[in-house]
Amino acid sequence: MTDNKPQEPWKSAGRRAPLSSWVFAAFAAYAVFLLVTEHRAHAFEMVLYAFASLCVLLLVLHAMHAGVDAPEEASTDPEDKR
Repeated sequence: MTDNKPQEPWKSAGRRAPLSSWVFAAFAAYAVFLLVTEHRAHAFEMVLYAFASLCVLLLVLHAMHAGVDAPEEASTDPEDKR
């Protein structure tokens, strides 16, 4: 028995995909390009804010650490210097 279902011409061997496939592929490539380039600019801004926040955090942590491990300061009272 013969199958009378119509075959899609681009699926048979040696045929190209329809133009709509190429248009969609070009649109998708352009969309990916724009997403990468535009988000890279905003990501760079966030890196600057993260760097500034990290500097402040390290200063606070250093101040806390220095307060704990700092040697006792010499008193200015002359009677203590014996």
